[in-house]
Amino acid sequence: MKKQLWPASTQYVILDRIHQRIAKVRVGVLEWSDHQARQEALDMLNGASLLYAHQMTVIGRRVEERWTATPAVQERVWDALETSIA
Repeated sequence: MKKQLWPASTQYVILDRIHQRIAKVRVGVLEWSDHQARQEALDMLNGASLLYAHQMTVIGRRVEERWTATPAVQERVWDALETSIA
């Protein structure tokens, strides 16, 4: 029996409990002082919430064209999602 192989690159992130993570990160993003970055991150989180509506675990690229957020904001959001639940 073959085991599932997940991407082993730092370009990807694999997260379980995505909806819990999004809810927790959204609270933190609301405190960001940079208005533009905050709005980009909130838009990304809202989009991710819809995109992953029926998933519990997701695999995502840290930077994708699907998000309107800048690459730096995308990285920051994924980092926050990654560390949001211990």
